[in-house]
Amino acid sequence: MAVNIGRYNKRQILPMICNDSFLITVLRDPINHFESVYEYADFSKLIGLWNKTRVPFGTFLEAPRNNVIEFVRNSTPYAMELNMLKNGMAFDLGLEQDKFSDEEEIVEFIERINKNVNLVLIAEHFDESLVLMKRLLCWDSEDIIYVKHKVRHSRFRNNITTQQKAIIRSWNKADVLLYEFFNKSLWDKIEQQGEGFFEEVDDFKAKAAQTKTVCFADIADAKGQLEIPLLLRDSIPIELKQICNKLKLREKEYVKLLKEKQKEFVRQANLELINKYYAKDSSYSRIYYELRNRTTFNTTRNIT
Repeated sequence: MAVNIGRYNKRQILPMICNDSFLITVLRDPINHFESVYEYADFSKLIGLWNKTRVPFGTFLEAPRNNVIEFVRNSTPYAMELNMLKNGMAFDLGLEQDKFSDEEEIVEFIERINKNVNLVLIAEHFDESLVLMKRLLCWDSEDIIYVKHKVRHSRFRNNITTQQKAIIRSWNKADVLLYEFFNKSLWDKIEQQGEGFFEEVDDFKAKAAQTKTVCFADIADAKGQLEIPLLLRDSIPIELKQICNKLKLREKEYVKLLKEKQKEFVRQANLELINKYYAKDSSYSRIYYELRNRTTFNTTRNIT
């Protein structure tokens, strides 16, 4: 399993994965995505609007192109965060910035993603997306249980007007086309799943909600914190402690856990090879002894 691998580049990824790998990605409504990225990356401060106006988010949207051009002219070196300020999802999936205004190029780009990525999850229909993925991969419900991280308090969200929504959609044209295509694609695939699909989604939602209730305490007031924290309960059933602890992990922590598990998997695989090819041959006894007692092994396909 490869996770958090950064910007999609087919040529770079292919050597790292098996031919039958199942590729997935996630898209979010472009309006919600833009607002979230803008605040998370603190673009108001980056481009110098935070101390010039009471509503920097709205001020940026009054003239997004001019605000970016002015910042780039006065900024050295180029701020890499700007790659996410316009069509951030399309950019992450490999669309170059000079193609953002070319609808024909955008359509071809979407067709390539549709061909190369097995399933695109939609954040606004995340439970349905996960159940569909579970079915396609023959997983169990326990494999897709999740809790939300980095949830902002409403007081830290911008109230976006109808006019601002239209500006965001125009500014992120490639993201809009990308999202609309794969949102429709998701529902087309769901329609092929049969009548029991939505009952399974309801069961999964109930199980996920129950797991969250058992694992995490309710927090009435986060005292002005940007994100609503996840606080593990003091008394968690023994059989659920492991999954609760995993659900508490954030991205980097979970990736670290996956790396450690893969290293152990590769170590065990190497030991099996050593036992098979060296242990019974006395001429290799010294090599066998040294390899058998090594505590680490080189991994040729580590998670990144």
